[in-house]
Amino acid sequence: MSTLMETADETGAGITSPPSPGRSVNVADAERAYLGEGRDDDTDSPSNPNQLSVKNFDYELVRNRERHHTSEYEIKNLFVRRGQAFDLDVTFNKVPKTEVFMLELTVRGAVVSSINRGTVIRMPFHRSQADTPGGWGIRVGSTEGAKYSLVINCPSDAIVSRYNVAVVIKDTEEAEPRYFRQDDPIYVLFNAWCREDSVHMAGDIEKGEYVLNDNGYVFIGSARPGSQYPRPWVFGQFEDSATEVVFDLLEKWVRVNARSDPVVVSRKFTHLINYMPEYGVPETKVGLLVGNWSGDYEGGESPSKWTGSTKIYETFAESGGKPVKYGQCWVFSGVLCTAMRCLGIPCRSVTNFASAHDTDVSMTIDTVIDSETNEEIEYLSNDSVWNFHVWNEVYYSRSDTIPGMGGWQVVDATPQESSEGVFQCGPAPVTAIKQGLTYINYDTKFAFAEVNADRINWVATKKDRGPPDMKTVSINTNAVGKYISTKKLPLVPGGYISRWNARNDITLEYKYAEGSVEERNAVERAISYGTRPNTYRENVKTDDIEMAIVLDEKISVGSDFELKVAVNNKSSVSRVISLTMNAHMCYYTGVLAKKITSLRKELTVPAGKSEHVIEMIRAEIYSSCLVDQACIKFYVYGKVKETSQQTVSQDTVYLTPPEMKTEFKVVGHEVEAVVEFVNPLPITLTNCTITFEGARLLRSMTLYANDVPSKGNFKQKVKFSPREKGKRTLVIDFDSKQIGNITDVVEIEIP
Repeated sequence: MSTLMETADETGAGITSPPSPGRSVNVADAERAYLGEGRDDDTDSPSNPNQLSVKNFDYELVRNRERHHTSEYEIKNLFVRRGQAFDLDVTFNKVPKTEVFMLELTVRGAVVSSINRGTVIRMPFHRSQADTPGGWGIRVGSTEGAKYSLVINCPSDAIVSRYNVAVVIKDTEEAEPRYFRQDDPIYVLFNAWCREDSVHMAGDIEKGEYVLNDNGYVFIGSARPGSQYPRPWVFGQFEDSATEVVFDLLEKWVRVNARSDPVVVSRKFTHLINYMPEYGVPETKVGLLVGNWSGDYEGGESPSKWTGSTKIYETFAESGGKPVKYGQCWVFSGVLCTAMRCLGIPCRSVTNFASAHDTDVSMTIDTVIDSETNEEIEYLSNDSVWNFHVWNEVYYSRSDTIPGMGGWQVVDATPQESSEGVFQCGPAPVTAIKQGLTYINYDTKFAFAEVNADRINWVATKKDRGPPDMKTVSINTNAVGKYISTKKLPLVPGGYISRWNARNDITLEYKYAEGSVEERNAVERAISYGTRPNTYRENVKTDDIEMAIVLDEKISVGSDFELKVAVNNKSSVSRVISLTMNAHMCYYTGVLAKKITSLRKELTVPAGKSEHVIEMIRAEIYSSCLVDQACIKFYVYGKVKETSQQTVSQDTVYLTPPEMKTEFKVVGHEVEAVVEFVNPLPITLTNCTITFEGARLLRSMTLYANDVPSKGNFKQKVKFSPREKGKRTLVIDFDSKQIGNITDVVEIEIP
């Protein structure tokens, strides 16, 4: 795999021609070049047969990779985790006598290679058995004739990068050095196993899941009880394409010395993962994945077709670094999780249901209804609530802010709102979010609003001139931040978690119990750092009519279902209420796609009683309106005839896709799998594809399939040769123009 990007200056900008792969720059000449005195030609000095030279160089790959928990990396280079020693064997052409020799490591991606700048490490061989104290160091573990077995100490704050390797020999102290460069670089990673590393994480199960697991789930659905569904995802952080691209991005766009800091690295990658073509100069704009929420995916792939990160990284590499089309939040989360785990930073995907998108840092989510049309006024309703939103958490200590902010940090690569001029988000400490400490870096205000903003419904009355009159009709303090979910930990390191038992609810890690004194205090504290600290909310008059939408907990796509509107009259006299009920097909972001139906009813509710209106929502009506991650959004607007009281209720239902059944068997050196499901819709499924993927099992493979008739059975057989032995996970995804997200996941033991 060729590298896409090689070098950057220490500000992360300004590209120069890279040195030849695996070769380092002479230190003295490089520093002179930096001062304008010429540049080293980067060639090895010739040596004659009588001079000491390197005959063999052994990275001890099997032993080192096993000790450093890096055996799974597909690239067969030396991968080591910082803060932990590793072994190297150097064999000379003859037994050294008086020569001076040392090991040189040069950080890739630095315009100037310099000992003073920390981008060149030169370590003389110590012929004694004494340990080298502190920092980078080397000692001779043993010698056997001309063979030297070396132990290299890598500090816990080392720069995370690829390092070029060379043995440097000087025949005398005063002689010119001769370089014996190795073709293969060493990859240095963050180390969650090292107590001195800022990413240290206790517990083998935790490290096994958040660093080493290359499969997992992202959760989708809605905030309705029981409507949170696991979507399998192949992270594939050990695949060669992912590893090369991640390190290419790191070495081009993250300044050299900042690569040792997981705060900087994780924040930068939230920007590197997304591509926004309207920002920056196209020739220099970086970005792995293009976001698209329009429903039109011409020129790329529908986000629902991706089954994992590997194909995205492969496509980016094969195109020479052109951004891949297209992604949505769960895709951005999966791709960022791949990058973090590849570099050794513990990471997990997290889904927030009923996730607020606050555009003005007010900590409130405002919806404005036109009093005449009873429709939402979009230009006054810039805030939104997504049915779900997927981001990531990374784990490390924080020395850059007040004490107690270490642990899980929110980072988000989805391009929603800009931060410091570019689309990046985090790291925001989960602890700070819970306590309402929204002044803590980075982007904690935005993250707090996502999980704990209050939702305000307004009714706007137009005037002949000027802006409309606005009236608050309801405030919901419990409308956002529901069922915050991540994958549950297994019982043993590397253990299997059943798909339908995989969800771990971590809502209470983000906020105190809704309505509690602690939760309200956190909200008030957060608001005090927002754009409207003194006008958080107006007092709302308590009215005597209450209205609520009642829907079944689970509604499958293709089924008919009831919309019930319950109206409660708390007054001592009868009330007449006119109701307007609107149903829209919407995207999971809450953006309306197509109107399904609109109904008007008048209802008389006796004093102290409750009445309800029931309407059937037919599949034959909404099937033609389906979009990706299909949801139906209901607005009910009510007006009391006697008092002119206005009330609004809204709810969204996620239409769950049909279940897929997968059967498989291993026959010789092949896996045979059969997948099937029933089309639940009253229309034919067209433009059908089915994708199979498994980390270290099967590279992403997409097959085109025949149309599936209404209520018809889909069945697909596939055979493939597994890439590696062992217990592997196979992910299957079916997609069509009408419906997607039909997935399954199976565990396969390859003998």
